[in-house]
Amino acid sequence: MPPFVVTLCGLLFYRGVARWLTGDNTQGFGGRHDELRSLAIGAIELPWAGGLSLPIPLLLMLAVAITAAVLLNRTVYGRYLFALGRNEQAARYSGVPTNRVVILAYVICSLTAGLGGVLFALHVNSVQPIH
Repeated sequence: MPPFVVTLCGLLFYRGVARWLTGDNTQGFGGRHDELRSLAIGAIELPWAGGLSLPIPLLLMLAVAITAAVLLNRTVYGRYLFALGRNEQAARYSGVPTNRVVILAYVICSLTAGLGGVLFALHVNSVQPIH
């Protein structure tokens, strides 16, 4: 089954479950979880830079980008993923465990999308099951 179809069907299923659980209502965090909200709306002051501050989501994005750059450029997994993206059949013939690499790529993609979704939900302080 093509990955796009599986992703689309998963989206519809999870959205339906979310709508059922919330009764089709918008859910908010209220005044709770302020320490988590600081990950999405907080900033770190830089005293030596004349009052300049860096948003925490920017720092999280830089950490993810640096981790991804190291993972893709300096590890065997990165070479496997590059080979798999160019030609899956040739990668399989050259000994790359293609099923494992594909699953790991989907897991990493899902984790980063989940991190973005959590940061967005904390930033706007609400979650809507209909969008």
